[in-house]
Amino acid sequence: MNPRRRRGIRGNTSIVESVRLTKIYGSGDISTVALNDVSFEIQRGEFVLIVGQSGSGKSTLLHMIGLLDKPTGGRILIDGIDATFLSDSDRSEVRRHKIGFIFQAFNLLADLTVVENVMLPMMMIGNGASSAMRGEAELVLGKVGLAKQVEKQANQLSGGQMQRVAVARALVNRPALVLGDEPTGNLDSKSSQDVINLMKELNRELKQTFVIVTHAREAFGNVDRTIVLKDGKIESIE
Repeated sequence: MNPRRRRGIRGNTSIVESVRLTKIYGSGDISTVALNDVSFEIQRGEFVLIVGQSGSGKSTLLHMIGLLDKPTGGRILIDGIDATFLSDSDRSEVRRHKIGFIFQAFNLLADLTVVENVMLPMMMIGNGASSAMRGEAELVLGKVGLAKQVEKQANQLSGGQMQRVAVARALVNRPALVLGDEPTGNLDSKSSQDVINLMKELNRELKQTFVIVTHAREAFGNVDRTIVLKDGKIESIE
């Protein structure tokens, strides 16, 4: 991978920089504008929420930031890398090295142990010997309070524990950015609050950047910034 690395459009070192980002699905009379001229920056170490009504463009924006989809117009920079026009293979490389994902449905492999699930991102990029990868995975699992569950099968855990494994998996490669797509959507209220508190604690302790799409804005309490979307546009940044 040799994607062009550059400083942000305005000369800073943002983790995420969106410049007039636009996404249109379909064409002609059946086209849908999912994002329309969206510009913002996210700095290293921030905890940022993306909120809005259903259909406002939240998930589309997260897919743009996570390099899971390509914009129709505008630009997206991740940790100084202009990813707008990268090839599919280079986009995949940036995702593997720079971005961790936490999904609503956990996306754990039931036939693997907890520690094996967390090791998967490291295995995908060949990050050292197996023993070293396991040691790193166990270290991160300790940080999320699962040091005693490393050998359990993923399907033996509670929902809250499974999401803690998902958080550990997102962090294990020490990414520049962790993205969460409704990460508490499948949890009961107590487990949901526990996972929120965990992510905010890791944000403070590790200076880890989190960007979270959520319908549960109030549950997160104080965050660095909240991007409010409406009809594919930024209504406000609070």
